[in-house]
This record gives sequence, structure tokens and C-alpha cells, in this order.
Amino acid sequence: MAYTIEAATLARRTELVITGLDVDDLMPSYAVTAPRPHRAIPNEPLPQPALDATDHRTLSDAVLLSNGVPMAFEPTDSAQLRAAAVTLRDCARRLRAAMSSGERPAAMLERFGIWVDEEFALAVVARDEARSSWVSAYNAAREEVAEPARVYLSWLSAAARGDDQERPALRDAGARARAAVRAYRGVHLTTPACGEHPRLGGGAG
Repeated sequence: MAYTIEAATLARRTELVITGLDVDDLMPSYAVTAPRPHRAIPNEPLPQPALDATDHRTLSDAVLLSNGVPMAFEPTDSAQLRAAAVTLRDCARRLRAAMSSGERPAAMLERFGIWVDEEFALAVVARDEARSSWVSAYNAAREEVAEPARVYLSWLSAAARGDDQERPALRDAGARARAAVRAYRGVHLTTPACGEHPRLGGGAG
């Protein structure tokens, strides 16, 4: 049961780790077996673990991140939005010329065109800049952690077999992964600001 609960909890957190979010340690953590009492050996130094909990966590993040697919980014064609705004204003002009009672609907079209040009298009450009920043950081981090992740997986396999562990290479991999993951987590994604679009029947002002 403990294995099942731990696996289910890890599965729920996997998507968060892949996207670069830092998550807290598992709470509660269910012990699969009862811990052994500590045994002191007189006059002999205790063996130091090859990795501490922080390194294990960072390298686990690196493994998940390295398994992600490369991301591509294509910016939105904001020129089409600008062209749509021009079209709306032109429609407003023609509506005023064609109908003596066309001022109110023409004003609505004009306000909507201004909103598309001055609010929506700029918000789309800002969103694209944020997405481009994230994609670049993600791809860079994914490439940077690929080798540390490989070293960590090899070490885990060796540890499972009971083979000797190469601590210097493992600690170097942990340091590289930590730097890459820290830089990736530091990417700041802003929320684009966009004013509300004009409502129908909002008047000609």
C-alpha cells in the first residue's frame, strides 16, 4: 500500500516538475519498511552518502525535464490584427456615409477597432514575448540537464546492482543540474495587460 500511495503522489506531481515548478517534499511520506536503528561503530567514521536529499531531488527534476520534448515557438501574426483594426475603422467610415442614422453603430465599430489596435494586439505581442522567453529557457535547461540526468540514472542503476559509486562525477552532475534548474525556475512570465473590449450599445462617446 505504501508503494502505491507514493507512486500515485509522484504521478500527480510529475507534470508540475516537468513544467519547472518547485514542489515541496512529499507530506506525509509513507515508510515502506520500518527504519533500522542507528548503529554506532567505535573509532570508525560513518560512511557519507553519495548524495543528500537536495541533490536527489534536483537530479530527479533533471531526469523528468530531460525527458520532455523540444518546444518550438511561432509568433502570432500581429499584422493581421492591425489589418483587422483598419478594416473596422473603414467600415465605420462607410457606415456613417451610407446611413444618416449610422453614427451609433459606426462609433461602436470604431471603438472596437481602436481596442483591437491599442489593447488586444499589444497584449498578443506581450504574450508572445513571454512564451518565447519560456520556450528558450525550457529548451536550454532541457539540453543542460541531459548529461547530469544520464549520470544520475547510471548511478541509480549501479546502486541497485550494488556496484561502486563514482561520487565526484555524481556531485558534479548535481551541481550542473542545480544551476540549470535554478535558472529555469527563475524565468518570470508576466500576464499581458489588456483592457476590456467595448460593449455593444455603449454609446457614441
